[in-house]
Amino acid sequence: MKIEKDLNLNELINFAITLEQKGEKFYKEHANTVPKVEVKEILLDLANQEKEHANFFYNLIKNDKSYDPENPLPDEYYNYLYEYANISLFKTKEKNIKKGNIVDILNYAIEVELYSILYYFELQKYMNKMDYEILQKIIAEEKSHYNKLVNLLKKYE
Repeated sequence: MKIEKDLNLNELINFAITLEQKGEKFYKEHANTVPKVEVKEILLDLANQEKEHANFFYNLIKNDKSYDPENPLPDEYYNYLYEYANISLFKTKEKNIKKGNIVDILNYAIEVELYSILYYFELQKYMNKMDYEILQKIIAEEKSHYNKLVNLLKKYE
């Protein structure tokens, strides 16, 4: 598939913002459908963390229209991350999620957390030192989301 436009790190960071915003919306929407208070509280907490992550990415590009990394990406790598974001992150449908079904909600959330961890892992190579350290914390939080969701899923399977 040929990409018709030039890609830059700024655009890839915008993908991260969108990903986090979608995660926040997903967790909030589904928190209101689950019958278990424990699950609802965890989903709302995850929604708040996703909002914080989106703010981090937004602040990277807020004051400067072009985020300038210390290690620029080769063109083919932009294409890889662009396609990964479009196929893996944004086309992952909320398939077969029955309203209020804890197992369906958790399985979907686990899948998206794994995709986002890989995306951020790839993106971290091109962050400035200070931003890299913050992104490391976000990756660690995303991993903790994954662990929290997996442990919760074990209770409800």
